[in-house]
Amino acid sequence: MYLPDLPADSALAQHAQRRWNGPCTHTPYATVPLPLDLTTLSRSTCRDHQRRRRALHALGDRITYHRTHTTDQLLASYPVLEQLHHQRNADRPPTGTLAAGPRLPWPAVLASCAPVAFVASLTLDGQPIAAQLCLHRGTRAYSLLAGMDPHHRALAPGHGLLSLLAEDLTAAGFTALDLGRTTADPGQHAYKAAYGATWRLSSSLSTHPTSSLIPPAAPGAPCRSTPAA
Repeated sequence: MYLPDLPADSALAQHAQRRWNGPCTHTPYATVPLPLDLTTLSRSTCRDHQRRRRALHALGDRITYHRTHTTDQLLASYPVLEQLHHQRNADRPPTGTLAAGPRLPWPAVLASCAPVAFVASLTLDGQPIAAQLCLHRGTRAYSLLAGMDPHHRALAPGHGLLSLLAEDLTAAGFTALDLGRTTADPGQHAYKAAYGATWRLSSSLSTHPTSSLIPPAAPGAPCRSTPAA
């Protein structure tokens, strides 16, 4: 049995660790409170936000933000997001949602959960340069998959999209955007911290020490803080 992403301080995670005493990893999760409060960030971080915002504004109508609201829009946007995700991670080993292995039937999944899912995207001259798939419940949104075109890295399209998405969600009454798992890449941690993210640890546990889903640990060893992307 494999139990992924349990809040590390929850009674369930602690009981499971004591009872099964098997392999376990800890992964930091990031949540951005909405609305964004840039006054809590360092001066250098605020200057970076302002510089990126000026660069996008300078492009005027060439830059367009959109968030899907219908099933047709969602299903049409997902293949674009998937392509951007692959472009962004072309030089990285496959991990996470689109890792190597049996492909999930994402169009069918999204068609079934369209009322609680959306894709937010950023385009330049009509060409997608960043996109993000999210689920939502109540006033909280959860980012599942993100991608960007590395050829437009100088524009920081991922930052531009996240800023506009945060504004859009705030206007729609959302109070938090969960950015999910955070790998050991310092750039990913800094990217999320730049939006005032708060952090919690999640535990992933297995009842079998040879499980291929998480690295093995010595019997009785505590959960390790190694990332699970």
